[in-house]
Amino acid sequence: MCVSFHLKTVHDSFLIRKVCFSDESTFCIGEETSQYVRRRTNETFKVECIRTTVKHPTSIMVWGVMSAFGTGSLYFVEGNMNSEQYQRVLENHLCPSLRQWFRRTGYMFMQDGAPCHRSAKITNYLKKNRIPLLSWPGNSPDMNPIENLWRIMKSELEKCTITTKDQLKKKIEEVWRSERIQTLCRTLVRSMPDRLAALKAAKGLHTKY
Repeated sequence: MCVSFHLKTVHDSFLIRKVCFSDESTFCIGEETSQYVRRRTNETFKVECIRTTVKHPTSIMVWGVMSAFGTGSLYFVEGNMNSEQYQRVLENHLCPSLRQWFRRTGYMFMQDGAPCHRSAKITNYLKKNRIPLLSWPGNSPDMNPIENLWRIMKSELEKCTITTKDQLKKKIEEVWRSERIQTLCRTLVRSMPDRLAALKAAKGLHTKY
């Protein structure tokens, strides 16, 4: 398993602040998560001791970008993400965040290896607009810090009563902009050198991160 990112950037606590991390994630109404329930022997099938689930929950896919400066633009994906839609995301959501954070210079952009991210259309767009990519191997542990952010956001949303897609969108945006998430962005990005050191020590296996 490849555990090297081939760049000094992610190992340097100063340079890592010049990296912005992007990803997509799906949020669901009534998303299933593990929950411990204490019950007596004869209460196994009591309604009060069983958590109901939704067979086909309402879901929303979002694209987001974060850096040591906090969260950037958030985009609600329409249907399946393809090259055309992804280019619009880069134009209308990534680039404004880059201008806000870095004034278009001295940064690296991280995206995963999804097919629409690696298409000729997107490759040409990134080159034309001089958006440098952070080298990120396809066969490696997912150490993208935005994954932690998604998980924390979903935990926050579990505390809310959400019944419609509009409510879910509104709450996602609210949590995404919250002060707690802004602080976590800085913490997560600054943890990258330690994350990679732990990953290397574990030889690509599980770490506390």
